[in-house]
Amino acid sequence: MSSKVGITRPLYSSAMGKAVLAEFNETEYANYLESTPLVPHTEHTITNSLKLDAELQKIRSTGIAFDDEEMEKDIYCIGASLK
Repeated sequence: MSSKVGITRPLYSSAMGKAVLAEFNETEYANYLESTPLVPHTEHTITNSLKLDAELQKIRSTGIAFDDEEMEKDIYCIGASLK
């Protein structure tokens, strides 16, 4: 895994990003999907908007987001938004 100050990651494929997306309202989320192609980074990246919707529903109900090798192979992350 590599990380550098200022590096960005797509919201749809990182734990923290999905925690943020789960806080978006319908309009913000629709705008995000329109402007962001769901490009695979690994074989585990969610690239289907319906699957992403289901994942975000789980995050809203549990308050916890997971990155299960979605950005890099063998890397798992947990994220949550603080309210």
